[in-house]
Amino acid sequence: MLRMNLAPLFQIDPHTTSYYLILGYAAMWLIGFAYVMHLWNQQRNMQRDIRLMKQILSDSIKEKSND
Repeated sequence: MLRMNLAPLFQIDPHTTSYYLILGYAAMWLIGFAYVMHLWNQQRNMQRDIRLMKQILSDSIKEKSND
């Protein structure tokens, strides 16, 4: 039967691994912030495109009414 010695795993100082926990949380916050900024930028561009399409449509309607 295979016996594993797990004692070294339980002897790790928690203060040593808390650095990785904080680093992980910081990375997740950074990724989340970057994703929200990406979505905000896409929404802003889409609103600009909609305004442009409305302007083109109104110009087209004005040209047809002048003919």
